[in-house]
Amino acid sequence: MEDNTSINFIVPELNLNYRLIRQLIIIKDLSYSSKGNPVLNLVKIGIFDFLVKYPHILKQLLETKKRKLELLNSERKSIETLYPSKNEFLDINKTKTLLIIMLKFGLVEVSFKNEEIFYVISDKGRLFINDLDIEEILRISELTDYLQVLKSVSNNELTKSIMPLIKGV
Repeated sequence: MEDNTSINFIVPELNLNYRLIRQLIIIKDLSYSSKGNPVLNLVKIGIFDFLVKYPHILKQLLETKKRKLELLNSERKSIETLYPSKNEFLDINKTKTLLIIMLKFGLVEVSFKNEEIFYVISDKGRLFINDLDIEEILRISELTDYLQVLKSVSNNELTKSIMPLIKGV
């Protein structure tokens, strides 16, 4: 007798589309300050991507801002989520590569302000994200809502706050 049931198993970090979508949602939801100024440079996108990937670290960071974040079971239990790598946090090459892909396909645009490069979502990127309806994407959007309070925090301050929270190598 043949078993026709199958389990879909995707490791998000090995799936290019998942990583692109995660960063695109971050850019869509967090590109601008409350005054309408672009805020997402390469480093901040990398930091926010790390915090969405490791929500237990985001939770600890938010506690210093008197905000509560409820974690899902899957965000608490795995070794990978509990012990992320400091090297991964500091390495922006993956972020840069994903941004190049998104720029090539017109999903994001570059904005210049005070001789600094910022990334914002394009109309094409917004349409692309709005057409998606996947449970994981909804969770990413929920997490980006919590990141709103960190948009005005400098990259250096964020890095100094996050590094002690990383328990991995």
